[in-house]
Amino acid sequence: MDYYNGNTTYCCYLPTGCSYRTTDYWHCPVVGKEEAVKKTVMFIDPPSGWRYGFPKPAPTNIRDMTTEQLHQWFAANGYPQAELDYWKNSANGMVFSMFEEEVED
Repeated sequence: MDYYNGNTTYCCYLPTGCSYRTTDYWHCPVVGKEEAVKKTVMFIDPPSGWRYGFPKPAPTNIRDMTTEQLHQWFAANGYPQAELDYWKNSANGMVFSMFEEEVED
């Protein structure tokens, strides 16, 4: 929606809004362009995961997964079974990182 406020025209018709302000509507760099929609994604990164293409987006139901299901997910996503077996037999178990990041949809 376009509207005039004092000396500044807010030239935003996008549903997400726009912070770009100009006194000349036609010179707005945003008009006619869509803004990138961002969403927050949880990523998971096992030990030495960079060797196998990690970090990768974590499954949405990760908090409900058993250890065995999580190991199956890692294997299905390229983490070697030998590494999983090593961590399964380790006294400390497998420690992995999880973090959130904003990505474009």
